[in-house]
Amino acid sequence: MTKQTLGNIVFVAATVTAIGAAAWFLTGAVRSRFAVDDIGDTIVFFDKYLPRERRDLFLKRYESDLGTIAGTLDIAIDRVARREAVIFATKSDYGVLSSGDPLVVRRLKGRPSGDFRFFSEMAKEFFANEAAADSCVSDDGYYIFINLDRDWEPSLVHATVHSLATRSMPRGVANVAKPSGSEYDARMAGVRRFTEESVALFMGDLMSAYGGRVDGSTFDLADFRSKTDRFYAPDGPIRTREEVRAAVTATTVERSYEYFLACRDFSLDLVGRYGFDRFKVYARKVVMGEYRTLADLGMPFGTKLDDLLRPWAQRLCIVPDGDFFTAIRSGRA
Repeated sequence: MTKQTLGNIVFVAATVTAIGAAAWFLTGAVRSRFAVDDIGDTIVFFDKYLPRERRDLFLKRYESDLGTIAGTLDIAIDRVARREAVIFATKSDYGVLSSGDPLVVRRLKGRPSGDFRFFSEMAKEFFANEAAADSCVSDDGYYIFINLDRDWEPSLVHATVHSLATRSMPRGVANVAKPSGSEYDARMAGVRRFTEESVALFMGDLMSAYGGRVDGSTFDLADFRSKTDRFYAPDGPIRTREEVRAAVTATTVERSYEYFLACRDFSLDLVGRYGFDRFKVYARKVVMGEYRTLADLGMPFGTKLDDLLRPWAQRLCIVPDGDFFTAIRSGRA
């Protein structure tokens, strides 16, 4: 082999290597802000800034955490875990989201274009999460967004309950509870949201308090309350997040501290009056859509849902000069 031939071979090999390296660099996986994993039919996009050990822990704990929902509510695990969904797990906010991220576009090919516009809006929303959790869920329940920079497992359970309840909502209920429904009723929409939130908070709090499955024979309401009261205290994290949001944005808070407190107290009142096992049946109906109308959700307690909700109905108070509200906020009232 001549020196010239050898040189040509080296040149061609180097060229092929360079082209391959350039092609690899230009792939969606490299240019994307995310790394991706699949858990059954669920796609999980991880923010690349997340430490690898945090991502590994999420993958390790994910199905176990869903097992907490299934085991506590006596639901077959496949009905909870084997569902099509997309999770975006980020470090602390959703600024990494983009409508044009190549990996996201490739993996979600075929999804409506509105979904990608929604991602761009999420990226701009610094306070996208609920005040009660480090997570939020899209209106259709298909997408879950969660921050993994703190104790994230209660937030995952909380968001999963919202996702399941939204996606399993009976068609007749969706018709009156969703703004797009032909018989939309704002009051009924509020009732459905309140019942769903009461269960989401309760299940997330179970994970926070006990870290796993709970049943009626071991559940102690007083102990549970003592372990979760701090979260709902006037100086607790929900109120603090609400005040921070109010201080730095002009955005109206959709669900206030008082709203979350009412949802939590509603669920504890049901458990206290009717017992854990009957509340569990109610929660399962909410999560898995095992009801025909919202009124059916009162059946586990032998009464109408309206009768259960009546003490928790919000009242409207109109004060022309606002001095009453000023006194309340000042702490003098």
